[in-house]
Amino acid sequence: MIVKKISEKEKVVSIWSGGITSQLYIAPENSVFAERNFDFRISSAVIEVEESDFTPMPGFSRILMVLDGELEISHEGHYSKLLKQFEVDEFSGDWKTSSKGMVVDFNLIMGEGISGRMKYISFKKEENILKINSRRGKLQFARTIGYYLISGKIQINLNQLEYILEKGEMILIERLGEIDKMEIIGFGELIEILVW
Repeated sequence: MIVKKISEKEKVVSIWSGGITSQLYIAPENSVFAERNFDFRISSAVIEVEESDFTPMPGFSRILMVLDGELEISHEGHYSKLLKQFEVDEFSGDWKTSSKGMVVDFNLIMGEGISGRMKYISFKKEENILKINSRRGKLQFARTIGYYLISGKIQINLNQLEYILEKGEMILIERLGEIDKMEIIGFGELIEILVW
């Protein structure tokens, strides 16, 4: 089991035509986004203009979730849709994509042969929100599972180890087959990221 905890200060911030993007994680860790030599990348972006064009990403697939605001996303020759808070769109980086709306979003970009999923989870009070036995279900086949905390505070128990996450922090777990038990206790809102 390999565990990586990413704090707010570890985010790599850069400017793009529509606003600001914060890279939370890129795999392999020595990859460079601009060189397109990565397997997957997790980031969050602030779109600061009313209309924007997405950076072309040929050969990659993308998942986008709106964290704050509403976004009308259009894929030329394919479809358009309105994304409300915590709704997700999955699309090809080969497509010509544009959007309308100033939002904060969360992104997973995957290279060829990689697939993934993002899911919003909310829990209103301190409770045990998730128990997973890694030897069952899709988790055993996952390459990486991650949790990004939007609000609140949680404790993640992995086997006999404990990790605390606060707002804006993320944890990534690899070698899931080595986990006998995983549980999350706490309150708030988080995004679960699975990469196969």
